[in-house]
Amino acid sequence: MRARLFWLLVIAFTASGGAVAVIAVLLVTYRIHLGHSPVLAATLAGLLGVLSVTVRLLTAGLQARLPALAHLAPLRLRGPGGVIGTDGTRALAEPRLHLPGYGDWTGPASATPIGVGRTARHLAAEITAQL
Repeated sequence: MRARLFWLLVIAFTASGGAVAVIAVLLVTYRIHLGHSPVLAATLAGLLGVLSVTVRLLTAGLQARLPALAHLAPLRLRGPGGVIGTDGTRALAEPRLHLPGYGDWTGPASATPIGVGRTARHLAAEITAQL
């Protein structure tokens, strides 16, 4: 946490969150100023909040199911059904390629700091042995 980049990111994310909060607070007033009725202005602001949460949930679900692997197309890794076959994190069609986070290889408790640490240690040892 001593890294300068970390604190720059903290400041940037905090400023971004503050800007969004200010805009959200003033959105109803701005719409009324544009000539909308107070009820319509409040309804639109409420819909914006509800839809933003809905879209975030949908995109997160799609990202989990549709990994961005188009840049790997020239390697022709996809097997039947368009799935990349893996053994752990290693791609079967290209044994030098590891795909951490792809598929269901992470195992139980992988979303916890302890689970991630275990998985990362195993992956690092596997890659090191391969070198």
